Parts: sequence; C-alpha cells; structure tokens
Amino acid sequence: MKLLVTGATGRLGQVFIVQALAKGHEITAIVRNAENAKLVLPKNVVLVEAGLTKEFLEKLENACKNQGVLVH
Repeated sequence: MKLLVTGATGRLGQVFIVQALAKGHEITAIVRNAENAKLVLPKNVVLVEAGLTKEFLEKLENACKNQGVLVH
C-alpha cells in the first residue's frame, strides 16, 4: 500500500516508516527540509519538501494523489 507520512523525521515517524517499509509499503514523506530528512530516513522513502504555507497545501494535495493512507 502507498502511505503518505507527515512527521516522518520525528522519533515515532522514523520507527513507523522502518516498520512499514519492512511490511512492503511504499512511503512518501512530507518534510520541512529534504537534506536533513535524508540523514535520518531510509533511502527508498520519497521526500516532498514543504512548509506550512499555501504552497504546502498545494503540495499536500498533489502528494495525496494515488496514496492509500495518510499517516500523521
């Protein structure tokens, strides 16, 4: 299943992502800083960089397309 995750770089988010990947899920993560996120998230996580702005809402809407679940 495709999962969209916010809060991915937090402690709980990181644990959730590792477990979800181990079960075969595809992960897209919305992050504030992609370069920092690359340091703590597995390489096969798709990163969408966005802050809490109007642009974020547009990116969130686009990121939600073709996702099965949004995890926050």
